[in-house]
Amino acid sequence: MNFKLYCFLASFIVFFGRSLSAQISFEPYHSYVTGSSATALVLSDINSDGLTDVAVVTGAISQDTADYRLVIYLQSADGNLANPTTWYYPARQFSDGAVSLDAGDLNGDGRVDIAIASDDSLVIFYQQNAGTFNRKCIYIGYGTDAVKIGDLNQDGRMDLVVTQFNEPKIHVFYQDAGGNLNLTDYPCPESGMVRLEITDINNDSLNDLLLFSYGG
Repeated sequence: MNFKLYCFLASFIVFFGRSLSAQISFEPYHSYVTGSSATALVLSDINSDGLTDVAVVTGAISQDTADYRLVIYLQSADGNLANPTTWYYPARQFSDGAVSLDAGDLNGDGRVDIAIASDDSLVIFYQQNAGTFNRKCIYIGYGTDAVKIGDLNQDGRMDLVVTQFNEPKIHVFYQDAGGNLNLTDYPCPESGMVRLEITDINNDSLNDLLLFSYGG
C-alpha cells in the first residue's frame, strides 16, 4: 500500500481514502500541527496494537521547544491520530535537522525502535516497556542523510543502513544475536540527497540494497 505525504512548514496532512463505485476518492484532509517544520515521516505499528502509527521528525523554525523533535502519533481505534508524544534529538544549532527516519526492532526485544539520520549522527530511539524511549547517538560524520532498516543478511534480525552526503561508502550495521549493532562499510558512488530501499530486486529470496541519488 502506498501513501502520499503533503508536508510543509509546521504541519503534515493526511488524506483518508474511500471507495466510490470502484473509483478512488479521498475524504477531506486532516491537518496535524507539529509546531515546527516537518522534514521526514515513517508509518509503522509503533506500539504493536495492530494499527498503523505515524512518526515525524521536525527541523527548526524558531529554535523553540518544537524544533529537533521526534513526534509520534499513535492511531486510535476510531482511525484518528491521538495527541502526540515528543522526544528531542541532537542537531547542530540552526541546521535543517533530521532528513530521514525509519522504524524497526533494532535490539531484538520485540519492540519497534526508531532510527534518525541527523546532521553528523545516527540517532536511535530504543523503545522501553512503558512506550517510552531511550536515546543513543552514534557519530557517523558530516552529511548523514539517509537511514533504512531491514534484514540484510537473512538471519531474521533487523539491520540498519546509513549514508553520508558525497561519501564513497555506505555504513551497514548488522544486528547480532545479542541485539548489538556491528558496523561494516561498503564502497558506493559518491552521491547526494540519498534515498534507500531494502527489497529482493532479483527474485533470489535475498534482500538487496538500493541507493537512489539526486547527485547523478
